Amino acid sequence: MGAAIAATLALGSCGTETRVAPRPLNNTATLSLLSRAEINRTPANSPQRTALTWWRLAQYRVVGDSLALFTPRAMRALTNSGYPGLLINYLGPWLRRGRPAVTRVEYSGHRHATVFLRTVFRQPVSLDLFHEEVEPLAFTLQRVGGGWRLSDPSWVIEQGRGLQGLPPRVSTTRTRRR
Repeated sequence: MGAAIAATLALGSCGTETRVAPRPLNNTATLSLLSRAEINRTPANSPQRTALTWWRLAQYRVVGDSLALFTPRAMRALTNSGYPGLLINYLGPWLRRGRPAVTRVEYSGHRHATVFLRTVFRQPVSLDLFHEEVEPLAFTLQRVGGGWRLSDPSWVIEQGRGLQGLPPRVSTTRTRRR
């Protein structure tokens, strides 16, 4: 009897003249996952390795390890913005379509760096076609202890808000009095 039910279910999901079985929504040609080998081609303990490692962890929606690549201040801002849900539901799946390439790294002293990326995003058009968009990005990093940490979470937060259909947050600049 179990085999009969399985056969009925299997036949019920096939297309007929009046009903076509739904096709997968994923266009695998749009996937642009970074590999560990690509990251390992960057200098060890470098700002560019940190930026690309974060991207890869985000693509795979690894919340804890990706969050740990930010400075403590940036971590707090991300946590307050709902980073786990944002990464798992919106940003991670979107980043799976993006392939970043480091174009240059600029250092400001010994503790600050900016990693410039040229990122190609593939947007699906159909099951086998895609449209490519190129987006230049820059991530700022700060040396914390012996390693580099992402120091400005604003792009992550704003991209996540946009992917959720939320308006951008109004940015306010604070000045410290000394």
